[in-house]
Amino acid sequence: MRAAAWRTAAFAGALVVGYSAKATAAGATWFGMRGPFCPIGTCFGSLACPGCGLLRSTAAALQGDLSLAFACHPAGPVVAALLWLGLLLHLDLLRRGREARWHRPAFTAGVLSFTISVIFGWLVRIGTAT
Repeated sequence: MRAAAWRTAAFAGALVVGYSAKATAAGATWFGMRGPFCPIGTCFGSLACPGCGLLRSTAAALQGDLSLAFACHPAGPVVAALLWLGLLLHLDLLRRGREARWHRPAFTAGVLSFTISVIFGWLVRIGTAT
C-alpha cells in the first residue's frame, strides 16, 4: 500500500505541475522559470527525440488548449487523460486496500497506450515536417 500511496502522490503531483504551467509553442514555464531542455532535441533537433514537446503538450491539454497541445506533440492529450486515469486507478487501489482483478490489466493498458501514443505522435511529427 505504501507504493500505491507514492504513485498516487506522483500522479497528483504531475497533474498539479501540468495545470500550473504556462504552456506556449516555445516552451513551458512555471512561475517565470523555463522548464527543462531536452538534451537529445538540443543536440540533434526536436524531431530526433520522440518526447520533445510532450511536456508542454500535456500541460496545454490539461488546461484545455487542444490546438496548442496537438501542435507541440500529438500524444499530449493522451498523456493528460492517462494521468487522470492513473490517479483514479491508484485512488481506487488505496480505497480498497488491495489490488482488484482489473487493476493490473488497466495499468498495463495505460503503459501500452502511453508507449504507442508517444511513438505514433513522433511519427506524425516526422511525417508533417517533411
